[in-house]
Amino acid sequence: MRIGVLTTSYPTHEEDFAGSFVAGMVETLIKRGHSVTLLAPRVRSCATTSGPPSSCGIPSPSCTPGSARSDSCRVSGPGGGLEKSGLFAHRVRYPWPERWPSVFNGGGAPDSLEANPWLWAELPPFLLCMARDALRLLRGVDVIISHWLIPCGILASILFPKKKHLAVAHSSDVRMLAGSVFAEAGVRLLLGSNVEVMFSCEAVRNVLMERLSQKNTVALKQRSFVQPMGAEPQRVVGGHRARIREELGIEGFCVLFLGRLVPIKRPEWLLALARGVEEATFIVAGDGPLRESLQRRVEASGFEARFRFEGAVGPDRKRDLLSGADVMVSTSGVTAGGRTEGAPVSMMEGAIAGLPVVATEVGGVGEIVVDGETGFLCSTDQPDSMISALKRLKNDPDLLRSLSQETVERSERFGWKAVMDRIEDVIRIGAE
Repeated sequence: MRIGVLTTSYPTHEEDFAGSFVAGMVETLIKRGHSVTLLAPRVRSCATTSGPPSSCGIPSPSCTPGSARSDSCRVSGPGGGLEKSGLFAHRVRYPWPERWPSVFNGGGAPDSLEANPWLWAELPPFLLCMARDALRLLRGVDVIISHWLIPCGILASILFPKKKHLAVAHSSDVRMLAGSVFAEAGVRLLLGSNVEVMFSCEAVRNVLMERLSQKNTVALKQRSFVQPMGAEPQRVVGGHRARIREELGIEGFCVLFLGRLVPIKRPEWLLALARGVEEATFIVAGDGPLRESLQRRVEASGFEARFRFEGAVGPDRKRDLLSGADVMVSTSGVTAGGRTEGAPVSMMEGAIAGLPVVATEVGGVGEIVVDGETGFLCSTDQPDSMISALKRLKNDPDLLRSLSQETVERSERFGWKAVMDRIEDVIRIGAE
């Protein structure tokens, strides 16, 4: 099947968290024999035609600079397209110099817009460019898969109203649409096309339906389903765990934070957790605008010996860290604008790796973590309950082992196989 993917976030290198779950879906589609045409914004790291192939935005551990395949993975042509193993990827250019700030560079569009409201002025001309390229490149596909209802879901519904369309709704896009005066009109535009809407969690779907008329609520429920994004199995056991812990200098209880260092994730809470859980080691795997300030605060607190800052990590290093840790934490909160988590893929990766998750109960987190069985759900107001949960796991190896085993047994639903089985059922029915 020929599938077009329209997204405003896609990794520019293997260690890039932004849109990594979109890349996971694309890779799984290709493995299943589909051909994919991908449209995503051109970001600053895609601005050159030299360097690592990942600068094109197609992470590929087997394609490295200087290899025989390197040239074929570089950005080619003025539009920034490339072809590789069933995938044609096209980066949509901005209609202004690439050195200028843009909505889709940095920690993500919502954070960029909150920090720089003037960036809203960039959206109309950029969407015109994306619409132009979509009309040119996606006319011949059988199915459209769009990520984020705003702008890609609505844009695809306007451009291709008769083509089968799976609109994937995550979290920030839904909250943005639900909080606007265009919620009803936006949903009508979506449902006026041949669309099915896939929500990452029930909590996110409810946010939107609570703002709609009864008619649109009923229609949306009939044309939507809930399915978290998938994650790749990362379980590594045996001597590998001991080697990784020795490399990192870890002897006791180890806590892993895996995610972007942006305000919604509240990484500053890690300091409070370190104060409350003595002799625990904290691995911070991720990058973002808050990394430098967090490192400075860790140094000022005298906790350098207990923190390991890994930066952005690729698949192999992620597997190492998941193997070496004992538990995963998620400290996310709710922004002043009401944004919060959907169904974080990092938690699913942790579950597949057998890590119990200690997380604040926000958004769709409660649909991933079963409190007391695969981890603990904690208050979003203060870190005290997270500290208590981590202490329980640290001081009770039997409880830690029990939760780990239960987590693995329940994690099959998070793997890409289960997710893609359901997605393929939806897109095949509509495309026939």
